[in-house]
Amino acid sequence: MRRDRARERTQGGFSMIEVQVAILILTVISLASWGTITSTLALMGSKPQWSSQKTARLWTIASSWTQSELEYAKQLGFGVACASPPCTAWVRTPTPGTVEVSTDNCATWSSSNPPFSEGPVLPGDFPWGRIVITTDPNTPTDSYTGASYLQVIEIDIFQAQPACDSPTPYLTAYTSVGIR
Repeated sequence: MRRDRARERTQGGFSMIEVQVAILILTVISLASWGTITSTLALMGSKPQWSSQKTARLWTIASSWTQSELEYAKQLGFGVACASPPCTAWVRTPTPGTVEVSTDNCATWSSSNPPFSEGPVLPGDFPWGRIVITTDPNTPTDSYTGASYLQVIEIDIFQAQPACDSPTPYLTAYTSVGIR
């Protein structure tokens, strides 16, 4: 009889204890990976949530506008727009494609205030921006006018209308521009 059982095992037969142990192992593995299984099944046939991608997307949009504005500032110089720094210009996009500028701390707005109103249009997710022009006190000045040869430009972007007297920007970028 013992020989018959040993023969059955070597020929592919399993005892009841082996089957029970196999079922127990499969049950433990299934329970341990249940979270992965349900997550995988939940993803089948669904699309990813937009909110999970929104932060990186917004950062990309904000940084692309600030980079465009910095390049515009470098190209233009803003020397004409700010004869005696410090100067602050607020920009906003009330309607798509329109840029309005305020140089009096958000009191009045104008769509014809070059060069600020001719700069890059703010993206839809960020309808407010600020350009702050100062001078670097450590650089040489023009002997005739006393103006500094180097402007420091700060570009801020906002998702919502900021308090113009104490803003908290979404993103800030800086550059310096030599006066020509």
